[in-house]
Amino acid sequence: MKLLDRITLESVDIAQLHGVCIIPQQYLLLEDWSYNSHYTVPKGTVLCNDDSSMLHMDGHKLLLVKQELSDNIHAAITQIAATTRDYLSSSTRGSWPSPLIPRQVFEEASVLSPVEEMLDVVMDAGHLHTISNRPRIDMRYEEALMPISRAKKIANNAHRHLAMHSETWQQRTLTGIYPKKVMARLSEDEWQLYENKVYARLLDKLYRFLKHRRAELIEQKQNIEDGLNLEGGEGLYYKLADVLYKLWGENWRNSSANNTLEQLEETMKSLNALIDKLSLLRQAGIYLKIPKAAQVPDQLHMTNILSHDQHYRHIARLWNSLYSVKARNYTAAEKLEYMLNLQKDYSIFSLLIICRAFESLGFNFSVKEKDTFIFTKRAFIVKIILDHSHSWIVSSNLSEYPIRIIPILNQPMKSIVNNSNKSEKLYLFYLIGRENTESAKDVGLNHHIHANPLNFKMIELFAIELFRWLYQDVLSNYAESLTFGRLPQSVKSILEKTDGLERFNDKYAVIRDINISDMEKINIACDQVNTETIFKEIKDKVDALRLFYKCPLCDSNTDFESRKYRSFKVRCRNDACGILFFIKIDAQKKRRFELKISNDNSGEKGRWQIEFPLLDNEDDNNY
Repeated sequence: MKLLDRITLESVDIAQLHGVCIIPQQYLLLEDWSYNSHYTVPKGTVLCNDDSSMLHMDGHKLLLVKQELSDNIHAAITQIAATTRDYLSSSTRGSWPSPLIPRQVFEEASVLSPVEEMLDVVMDAGHLHTISNRPRIDMRYEEALMPISRAKKIANNAHRHLAMHSETWQQRTLTGIYPKKVMARLSEDEWQLYENKVYARLLDKLYRFLKHRRAELIEQKQNIEDGLNLEGGEGLYYKLADVLYKLWGENWRNSSANNTLEQLEETMKSLNALIDKLSLLRQAGIYLKIPKAAQVPDQLHMTNILSHDQHYRHIARLWNSLYSVKARNYTAAEKLEYMLNLQKDYSIFSLLIICRAFESLGFNFSVKEKDTFIFTKRAFIVKIILDHSHSWIVSSNLSEYPIRIIPILNQPMKSIVNNSNKSEKLYLFYLIGRENTESAKDVGLNHHIHANPLNFKMIELFAIELFRWLYQDVLSNYAESLTFGRLPQSVKSILEKTDGLERFNDKYAVIRDINISDMEKINIACDQVNTETIFKEIKDKVDALRLFYKCPLCDSNTDFESRKYRSFKVRCRNDACGILFFIKIDAQKKRRFELKISNDNSGEKGRWQIEFPLLDNEDDNNY
């Protein structure tokens, strides 16, 4: 069976992955996969797991990276993906959907669930403590041969055994036998009743459930606090803080956020109290007498004790309430379908991040056809399509190579990017994992984007990467030599007089904007001698250069100053923006691009501080 590696775009035989730990979403099925006798996954589908740590495919075992996703994140991805699909299919579009967790998800999670409320009541009534201290027990009777001095009760068959075994006699007299040992009846408390096993396993299930819930609430509480702290913008450039705060504010108002935060704290306080009480119950009483191996099926068998005992019946209520939270036990095939749908939703979520990043850079959006989208801004025409590997391909008319964005659920291993195709720039959007904080300033690429509804900065981080990709070739080609060969004298004389063109030997370079009048003269001169390609080359360079006569961030006019060695310096005229961007020559005599804020030493600046190296042609560095 063959799979497609979505990163390298190479075919992989399933035998090569036998016993190897993989991220399933890294691969795509090249053949139909018979998951079981009732379910077949069609080819062209991204490989997903079925909530197990291993997949059996074509006689081979594939070890899988563990995937842990909170219910809140899954609910958010599903809801955001549905909203995004509606937005893309609508004929009238307003604002883009928010990529952050909807407020409703926070509000629903911030109150105690029915099972938590029930547990609180049962705890306060003392039912679980009573069971722990005074559980129902049974008596187990055994018979054993014991010294007469230790026997408390004699077994029913003790006389018969004594008559048959003379070795147990101490002394025989005329009146009878004095026994040395006797068959005694021993009684022992039987703790491991079915009901007590249910009690012990219920404590385990509730403890895990509440710990999981508390972890989710801690995550949500931190997210709201981080959002509220954005208003102060500590450690952030004020414009970056404003952008992040507005993004967060698409779902929240300060008043509602504070109310939800208070509710979360109250709920966490209640959960902590319940967890502490459960911890004490799991350290004492009947719980310690029930071995861990004594498991109970999820479907409870209702005995008379569980139905009618004044304390044990609350165990059954809690068990069934907790079981209803999971609704039912899904089959492995249903779990696989669940993950396949999540992968599809995450692909749409990733598209939303891409589109919001372009929007933040001032691009205009349009839908060309299904899974094909266009963004435009002055000379830029950017196209986004979904390819056969279920990756988003982004191409620009001003960039030599496209970028490919692979939506993948798990945080990828760092080494996998090195195996990608060199003719494209590769980005991996991942949902599960920690944010990548490594600096990629010199490399110019941060390949791993933590695209998660809890991450405020995901759009900003990818917008910076888009900026680098969009302008890399345009900047590298600034003042690039134009070799026209032998020029007609009429064209040559016009070019010699054109301000903005600089000649070096027999080559020309566009170093400044050329006004409309001069461009018209060049066009007429070239048209008269049938050298239209010369005009087109010059016009393409001028169109690209004019990008820098507008601020790339605020779209205001700029002051452009060309300099030696194919460099320039540009300042935005908008005082409210105040950015300065330029090409500079570093210590190794290599050109670098830098965009920064004038006279600002604040912390993290996002897109207001960008720097990356340019690609140089040594023959062009004489200008």
